Amino acid sequence: IRARELGDISAVLSTREGRRFVWSLLEEAGVFRGVMTGNSWTFFNDGKRHVGLKVYTDLMKACPDRLKEMWREAEIQRQEDETYGKRG
Repeated sequence: IRARELGDISAVLSTREGRRFVWSLLEEAGVFRGVMTGNSWTFFNDGKRHVGLKVYTDLMKACPDRLKEMWREAEIQRQEDETYGKRG
């Protein structure tokens, strides 16, 4: 079952659209930022981040090269968004 799950992740990341979708999930989960708010939202943010970190760990196991590719593509997209304005 685990091998199938990792294969599924690899299949999703084999397309640019899949990588873009997964990147947006990781960003929404807060994987790349802290969760502390100073109030009870910290617990909510930590729960989201926990799920995101599980996905991130699976990505590292399934296809680390695709993860690197996704990271580069996200950086290019961020630069384009800053240059041309955020796309809707």
